[in-house]
Amino acid sequence: MIDTCFLSPFPSTSSDEAPLESHLAVATNSDLIRVYDLNRFNTSLLEGHEDVVLCLARSSDGQILVSGSKDKTARVWRSPPNSALSSSDGQPGWKCVGKAEGHVESVGAVAVSKKENKFLVTASQDRTAKIWDLDSLVSTSSESDDLSPLRAMSTTKIHDKDINTLDIAPNDKLLASGSQDRTAKLFAINYTPRSKSTPASAQLSLLGTFKGHKRGVWSVKFSPVDQCLATASGDRTIKLWSLADFTCVKTFEGHSNTVLRVDFLTRGMQLASAASDGLVKVWNVKDEECVSTLDNHEEKVRSRYSILYIV
Repeated sequence: MIDTCFLSPFPSTSSDEAPLESHLAVATNSDLIRVYDLNRFNTSLLEGHEDVVLCLARSSDGQILVSGSKDKTARVWRSPPNSALSSSDGQPGWKCVGKAEGHVESVGAVAVSKKENKFLVTASQDRTAKIWDLDSLVSTSSESDDLSPLRAMSTTKIHDKDINTLDIAPNDKLLASGSQDRTAKLFAINYTPRSKSTPASAQLSLLGTFKGHKRGVWSVKFSPVDQCLATASGDRTIKLWSLADFTCVKTFEGHSNTVLRVDFLTRGMQLASAASDGLVKVWNVKDEECVSTLDNHEEKVRSRYSILYIV
């Protein structure tokens, strides 16, 4: 299992309720994406990529899935709202509606804008990040049977080695990246929505670099409430960084092997981490204390979404 992602293909019946995360997308050592119904445990396969799928991401409402692959492309999937492609048992029929082509190496990280489905960011072993226009695709493709090419709004070289991870801030204004070059970086996302006469545009501007890890950075995550960033590294540590001055404010030590994923819990008061030592750990941010260790896995734990589900 390489990555997982919760999905909410059915809109909420009430505006006061969040859509139910009823399905789980799973990327394994395959060019297929498996989508599991969490209630019935039925499985459907999404075909389209021509090589192993390396990463998954979802829109904030869970109704759009994005995948990146060794085939150098990213794909956008959605469940049609008119249910025309749904199966006879009422389960959603996921459809590939968009394809992002342009990278010259594997696409190893993807991220979708948080507030609205306006743009998509991909990162590759070619050391570049691309911002793609997602708004035009989502607003026009739901009734179409055609696979639409995504338009790249910008291409920026952001690291000196393979890029492992991306995250977009809750306000869609910042992008964080982590790389095998042992650094994490912070960028401003300068996005201008489309108008009647001009298409949408976007650019990345480097704000600063987080230096301190001794090996590659495998995961980056913005705090949901504070001006800080968490990173996980091959040096077996998790670090918490200030977005104001790019200094390391806390270091969490306890894993015995590469830390592959990190995420915030309980409104930013705790961190969850997963590592190649097969452990999932929960940390209190305030005192840097590990308050729980889950050790039922027998191999490395990679998926950030699995962390949240387990905890």
